[in-house]
Amino acid sequence: MKNSKTALFWGQHTGCVCVLVFSLGSPQRCPAMAAATDLNHELGIGTNKWKLKHIDEVQATFGAALDAGISLFDTAQCYASSEACLGYVRKRDREPCIVTKFDSLRGGPDRLIPTLRKSLFDLDLECVDAYLVHFPRGDIEELAVEMAKAVELGLTKRVGCSNFGRAEMLALRRALQKRGVPLSIVEVEFSLLRRRSEALVKECLKLNITVLAWAPLGSGRLVHPDTVGDARTRAVAGMLDVISRRRGRTPAQVALNWVICKGAVPIPGARTKAQAVENCGAAGWRLRPEDVQALDAVAVQDGGYYNDPEAVLTFLRLQIRLPAFFRGVVHAVVRFCLRVGAYFLPLQRDDA
Repeated sequence: MKNSKTALFWGQHTGCVCVLVFSLGSPQRCPAMAAATDLNHELGIGTNKWKLKHIDEVQATFGAALDAGISLFDTAQCYASSEACLGYVRKRDREPCIVTKFDSLRGGPDRLIPTLRKSLFDLDLECVDAYLVHFPRGDIEELAVEMAKAVELGLTKRVGCSNFGRAEMLALRRALQKRGVPLSIVEVEFSLLRRRSEALVKECLKLNITVLAWAPLGSGRLVHPDTVGDARTRAVAGMLDVISRRRGRTPAQVALNWVICKGAVPIPGARTKAQAVENCGAAGWRLRPEDVQALDAVAVQDGGYYNDPEAVLTFLRLQIRLPAFFRGVVHAVVRFCLRVGAYFLPLQRDDA
């Protein structure tokens, strides 16, 4: 891959990054179609913050995760250059499991397969491990037709959905079943700061559907509680601190392990090697029942990204210390924007 790296940095100045990098190597062949429910991973890594301009750091992060035994990587069409980064850093001797998504806000069901082909090009693959519909937008039956076609064409081993509420998820599952294709994966926001999704997680597990939990660290709020003013978040952070000291783990590892104990697969973001190493330390062990119960007692039901201003501000790295009045004004504006957005696109509706 030496020539590929040279082409990458030349491409960064010419706007031709993907073409130059991936034309230098042959795509990874797709193995035989896998069973729909064999995505057996304890923890994954989110790549939504990966950038080509930080490719050396990305490569170190990727390698650290693989060295720790974590091979599941979550990406998406709308994650800027995330797919291109994964396409560049993949190691032929240790192929990762890659989940990517169709941005259904940018196009209708008829764009699903062309978009998947573009993602495969960026990822330097002929077949992806799983392809999800990112948002509940588009006719369910038409989406199911295109998803089934993608499986039939050998472009993806599995299909699933992300940010769907219970009703939309079940409707898509039925539509896929009519075409002989199982709904294999559901990705949902689930953490100690958004426990409301737990009912949906339990239902998916009963249906033999793998659940990926995005924002399992509360969009960073559980890692940097000192920047958060919400008393409920601080209570969760306090309990994490107590349990982490008792178990010889970090608060982030305890928070991620709580998600694992609930049966979901957390996919925390990792921009650096250090973050990847810490996150990977959440796998391979389990919290004691009494620790899970203690965290359940302080967990927040509705503190998710789509309805909590502090989640949005922390994710965007805009959380700064402000006097109470000004903080209240900023939060009110963000909350209004979230409610307007929910009116047009009801993401993860709490009908579980």
